[in-house]
Amino acid sequence: MDPHHLTLLRIHDACQGLSAEEIEALAEQADVVHVAASELVHSAGDELDAMFIVVEGRLKMMLEMPDGRQRTVRYISAGDQFGALMLVSDDELPVDVIVEETAVLLRFKKETALQIVEQFPVFRRNLLRKIGFATRDVLLPRHTRVLPKLITFVNADHKTRKLVAEFALRLSRIGEQVGVLCDSPNASPFDSAIPFRPLRKQDGEMLDHAELHATIQQWTELSRIFIVLDGTPSADRLAFPFEVSDAVFCFAATDRFHPVLELLKGMMQDSPSWEKKTHLVWVLREDEKVAPVVPELGKLTKRDFKLQVSDSQAPTRLSTQGIDRIVHYLRGVSVGMALSGGAAHGMAHLGVLKALEEEGITLDRIAGTSAGVLTGVLYCAGYTPDWGIHQFPHDLEPGSIYKKLPKGGAFYMLKQYRSHTWDEMLRSYLSDWRLEQCPIPVSTVTTDLISARSVVRSSGDAVDAILESINLPVLSAPICRDGMLLVDGGILNNLPADVLVRQDCNCVIGVDVAANIQHRVGDNVPNTPTKRMKTPGVLATLLRCFNVQAHNMSRVGAQRADVTITPNVSMFKSSAFRQTPEMADIGYRATKETLPQIREFLQNLDGDLFHVTSATEAR
Repeated sequence: MDPHHLTLLRIHDACQGLSAEEIEALAEQADVVHVAASELVHSAGDELDAMFIVVEGRLKMMLEMPDGRQRTVRYISAGDQFGALMLVSDDELPVDVIVEETAVLLRFKKETALQIVEQFPVFRRNLLRKIGFATRDVLLPRHTRVLPKLITFVNADHKTRKLVAEFALRLSRIGEQVGVLCDSPNASPFDSAIPFRPLRKQDGEMLDHAELHATIQQWTELSRIFIVLDGTPSADRLAFPFEVSDAVFCFAATDRFHPVLELLKGMMQDSPSWEKKTHLVWVLREDEKVAPVVPELGKLTKRDFKLQVSDSQAPTRLSTQGIDRIVHYLRGVSVGMALSGGAAHGMAHLGVLKALEEEGITLDRIAGTSAGVLTGVLYCAGYTPDWGIHQFPHDLEPGSIYKKLPKGGAFYMLKQYRSHTWDEMLRSYLSDWRLEQCPIPVSTVTTDLISARSVVRSSGDAVDAILESINLPVLSAPICRDGMLLVDGGILNNLPADVLVRQDCNCVIGVDVAANIQHRVGDNVPNTPTKRMKTPGVLATLLRCFNVQAHNMSRVGAQRADVTITPNVSMFKSSAFRQTPEMADIGYRATKETLPQIREFLQNLDGDLFHVTSATEAR
């Protein structure tokens, strides 16, 4: 077997825990199969007489629906397998298996595979785990959610009532029947096509519990019922809506949140279980990027959202995205993006984010490692991709002395780490903001050398989280914090798609800037004669080691992504921040090329919500 493929087999999930000798014994019994994109590997109804280990590329399983259409039911990426379940069954595999990206498979004939699982118990256990993951995804699919029908909005005013009207309009446009019960007799700004009833009687008195219940019962045929309560109602007035609602959203202005805090304290004191269906919606001014830190409110609510409200008629970028996230939530959709590490190559992430924004695809969560954290946290804090494309080359421009030195860019990066310049630069962007203040929920991944585990942060100082995740060993000392020695997150998890799966995202888009790697170190290429080879310097060797590790660790992370974008920026140096615009452009174009796959997955997830083809149609 080719040494490269043997290396990929060693890091395959099915081989974790096996000795080098056992893996080599496995390799000797496998046939290496190269398959091109669009090639049919297995046809529905045919007998599957082998088990396949995927070491490179990506395949998909297609099931024919009753109406004759084919639907993608599962993606199979490097690190996965198919056919293991057929070892204990003679049933036909009722799906087509089609190559989506050129792939390399290791084929084990059925009789051979049966012998292997008997011979190697660890291999058998790993296969059973993979089968278990696949079975769980079928029995408990991530895209199946219980949707709230009766929803109460608290502390509405003329601005936030417009937001509620927009939620209702968005849902009605995709076929839902939404009715609104409001304690204001004025139906404005709700669309005239949406059923509207005031919560007050003609004498101005509010409907009592029995009358409100009877009104709700008259609308049982509707998909959703919104109860909209202006101002900060009394606990007595809120008790019944809280009790009967499936979800409650409380609006809080950044400078006037204390009444909401006191109200929720009183409500939760009597019924602590209501916390599980209560959500906070921070209302940000147009000049605000992040929400305030109020830990007490976080303890009283299930989660929070941030919505920017503009005084002008035109919605801002952050207000449109905030509305999208709440509509996603009401539809049971959570779109996450995992951004890989890769040093300066991570600047390609900016182009990916820009392309998705242009297409009207709003992200609900982001998780990043190393360079993915550097770009991801700033994006989640409200900075635009174009801002990053302009700012990073400017702020990371090496001085004239470094430009004159051979490999001056690498030495400049070393200086950035050793002199703690990163901290000063990042504070100028993020001040003392915390991760939990960001409009988009964001998670950062770093590595603790003491416990030998990944550390995932979704709260805490944003700059500290970035510095931990980009902290390359040797170039900089480990960061000592809370009994941990923290270094670059890519050491153990370079593409944290698994983090988003655990956070209940049912669409995970991975961006792997380490997927492509040049087979060159200095002037050395695979066919360089030994006598002509040159030993690279220590710094160049270290950077290459990080690149090789990131390249291989990303393959593991990509297994949990539903769609992976792989911008090829391997021709750029790891320190080439000055070439951010060029790398961002490659990320942009790679995303545009991958859009059909993304849209296909989103349409399978929610065909009504994602049936449109452009951002303009979507809104």
